[in-house]
Amino acid sequence: MTQPLYHQIVQKNVPQGKLGLWPLGGGSIAVRSRKILAFVDPFLSNWSSEDWVRRFPPVFAPQAVDTCNLILLTHEHDDHCDPATIRPILQNCAPLLVGPLAAVKRLDTAGVFNGLSAEVRTVGPGEQLQVGDLKIQSIVTHDPLSQGAVGYLVQSGNTSVLFLGDSLFVDTLLEELSNRHRVDLFVVALGANPPEDTYYFSIDDVASAARIVHPTYVLPIHWDLWTKTFIDPKTHLRNMPDNVILVQRGEFLFLPLDSKTNTRQ
Repeated sequence: MTQPLYHQIVQKNVPQGKLGLWPLGGGSIAVRSRKILAFVDPFLSNWSSEDWVRRFPPVFAPQAVDTCNLILLTHEHDDHCDPATIRPILQNCAPLLVGPLAAVKRLDTAGVFNGLSAEVRTVGPGEQLQVGDLKIQSIVTHDPLSQGAVGYLVQSGNTSVLFLGDSLFVDTLLEELSNRHRVDLFVVALGANPPEDTYYFSIDDVASAARIVHPTYVLPIHWDLWTKTFIDPKTHLRNMPDNVILVQRGEFLFLPLDSKTNTRQ
């Protein structure tokens, strides 16, 4: 019998200086180094609304999480800063929680920290911290629908991944990040934007981003969560640059990627 996903993540052996990633649906990702288990924007509750209807249940319950060293929040939106997800993890594991001021305030207002001795760090762009064998730097993003959103460059040894949260496509920003940092993988939010709104990268944006940061890889996520913005990127991969990869929800991605063996699904 296949182990539940959370247990697979906890028990995965990641060599020193490497990183393992598991997309968990939407903007949520689990990150493993040799010593640290981190969650980026964990969203493991059944939150939904009349306008934002989710397409699948959480991959596992937040109450199942009994090992977690670090939570990184990019911004304060419901599916990236979910009180019903974060409080159980804080209760069970007491990880360091890092996020911009608006995200921390949202959690505080919701009573997430009540009765807990939570370790919380508020960050803006350009700050650095070390957690075990992970080096983390908060970076500037372009997310006009949030307040003070940040992204994160996460490094273990010479392996690095850059999480952009719900940042929109800006060619000059990507050029600057690509030139300033050595990155193995850019993680971007993809979606089918309604005609009147722009929430995520479009398919064309992902292709443009991949050309800008080439040969660095680009991983689109978030496309699977909401009915109103769902898009199947597999139908577009044929016309994408070769450095765009797709990892399904719950699947494992090992970094750094080997360009000789990497295959697009």
